[in-house]
Amino acid sequence: MRARITAVGLLLIALTASGDEFRPRAGVSYETRDSNSISSSVLRKEIDLFLSRSLSSAVSIRVNLAARQFETGARFDGVRRPSTRSLELRPSTALKVVLGRFDSETEYLLRRASFNTSNADSVNTNESIDSRLQWTPSRYIPAGTLRATRYKVATSLSAGETTNDAVYGTLAYSWAALSATASSSRRIDSDSRARYDRTMSDHTGSLMYSDEFLGGKMSVNASASGALSNIDEQSDGASQIPAVVPFTRALWVVDETPLDSFDRPLSSVPALNDGRLNTSAGISLGPESTSFQTIAFDFGRLARVSLVEVVVRDERQDLVVNAGGIDWSVYTSSDGVRWIAHTSEVVSRFDAARSQFDISFESIDARWLKVVTFGVTSQAAFVTEVRTFLLTTVSRPSRETRYRTYGSSAALSYTPLRALAINYTGSLYSGTQDVGGVAGWTEVRDLNHTLGFQFSPRGPLGYDLRFETHSAGTDEYTEDSRGVSGGIRYVPRQQLQFLLSCDVREEEIDLELRERRTCSTQASARIFPSLDVTLGGSDGVQDRITEQGRVLTRSYYLNTSARLTRAFTLLLSGSSSHATIEGSVEQELPPSRDDRAYAEVDWRGNRVIGLGVSLGWVAGEAFEGLVQRYRVRWSPFGDGAITITTQYSQDIDPQSDGRSERMLIAPRWQVNGNTVLSLTYTSVITTGIQDFESKSILASLSIAR
Repeated sequence: MRARITAVGLLLIALTASGDEFRPRAGVSYETRDSNSISSSVLRKEIDLFLSRSLSSAVSIRVNLAARQFETGARFDGVRRPSTRSLELRPSTALKVVLGRFDSETEYLLRRASFNTSNADSVNTNESIDSRLQWTPSRYIPAGTLRATRYKVATSLSAGETTNDAVYGTLAYSWAALSATASSSRRIDSDSRARYDRTMSDHTGSLMYSDEFLGGKMSVNASASGALSNIDEQSDGASQIPAVVPFTRALWVVDETPLDSFDRPLSSVPALNDGRLNTSAGISLGPESTSFQTIAFDFGRLARVSLVEVVVRDERQDLVVNAGGIDWSVYTSSDGVRWIAHTSEVVSRFDAARSQFDISFESIDARWLKVVTFGVTSQAAFVTEVRTFLLTTVSRPSRETRYRTYGSSAALSYTPLRALAINYTGSLYSGTQDVGGVAGWTEVRDLNHTLGFQFSPRGPLGYDLRFETHSAGTDEYTEDSRGVSGGIRYVPRQQLQFLLSCDVREEEIDLELRERRTCSTQASARIFPSLDVTLGGSDGVQDRITEQGRVLTRSYYLNTSARLTRAFTLLLSGSSSHATIEGSVEQELPPSRDDRAYAEVDWRGNRVIGLGVSLGWVAGEAFEGLVQRYRVRWSPFGDGAITITTQYSQDIDPQSDGRSERMLIAPRWQVNGNTVLSLTYTSVITTGIQDFESKSILASLSIAR
């Protein structure tokens, strides 16, 4: 281990004199923190050297060497504990080679932290290697990629070690309207603490066709895919093992009304599932963030899940030491719009060694699933990756699992007239699993058909009509639905728009008949060049025929944005979501109420000062209260050399009476082009499922060339 660190250091020193880019940085900081019954202080010294150099026209190298020394003192329940001294070394290097049609890059990162106390010494090691090779030959030869990764986490104190080794290969070929892709992967996971080993092999293939006919009036898209997976596991049967559950895409939004996504639709974020654990996806859970960060998973089928992992890193891509203060809730959905809260216990903990949240719950079958935060952490934490699993126990010394999945889809679009468009989409997913020694469903299916008509004559009116059928299920669960939906769009002028849509659907879930009727409206207008207004709502009824019961849901929202002057902006928003029950029927969706109203003012008068104030009222089924947010950014000298940022926010979860309070005061002085002096005070208080309180003061001096 020392030899590798020394080699990286010598390489950096040897190349420094002739480097294309060389950036040294040094800093010292002191932090004091009070968190629940623990008081701690940390003196941190660090040095960071970065070098980038082109060795030739085809070869370039990046080297980074960071060293940090910590001296920590702590008190538990008022009793002073022995101080801890630690040294963290983080060498990393990246080599990129471009030779004709071949492009390769290898990244190596090592974090080694040694802890020294009067009681015991320990060493924590995080190591990652990511190597990629890509070639793009001529049009008659398939293009391909090859990738190998290794992640390792080891702790000497508990003699535990976790390793993940993987190799991926892909071939892709296109000819005219056809394209084919084949991929294969092999992954080996080992965890000495949980005492299990797993080897996974996956082989997939897909064929796609896309073309246009009749002068562009008709387009056809079709695809077919198949996959074969084999998993071999070994365990002593003493703990549960996480089995990977793949999803088709991950999505994100900040939504304070998690029971529906009408007013704030989810957006796909590919960076949440790109395999790069050290690269931020742009989602913050730290003190500058807010509650109700929503991460959703679209499985593309019914999937059984019981664990979600959310990996985080700080602003320098380092591991997050402490990320307390966040409660997680879990929701499921069949369409990604209407959501049901998972009623069983949700247990979330932060694993500091892996720098990730583990959110576990009773296993559920879901088409869509999302996790929602309440509260923020007191340290910087950015989401880099998310993963979903099913926890199972290997009752035998070894277990073999086989998966076979098949999928196909087709889309046809035809425009016989300028004002008329006809669309058809269909998809089929079928899968089987054979799990040795474990009872459960062995087959899953998902079939969808949609036929749509769009009529857009000349004038302000437009119409659309859709017919849909959906059938899904497993050996233990069935869900069938048939429905018709339509909408009217009225645009009398460019600045004014009205939308009306209705959906009537008949469902049969586990032999129980239901009827669902939903109508939604939205009106948006630009009354003046500086005033935008959006008003919308939905009203739905779900009848359970066999039980003679019904659920009534209503949701309304209003958003107004007014730019009164060049420096003054006023935002008014409100939302109301209600679900009530009529009749004696047990519902998975209990009676609920979530009403919110906000008024926000933003003023940016000049370069010296900026102000933001947001006041609101939140009311739930049993709890209500005031929410407030304040922001001040002050540069007293106008040139930005000294900047003082202050933020305060208070949130309420009206369903659980959770409360979150956060304060941030951060003065910063840019002494000159190379030196920065900063002071940060952070206070985070969360009550609800878990009570958490943390107050910290961080003073730092940074010098960089």
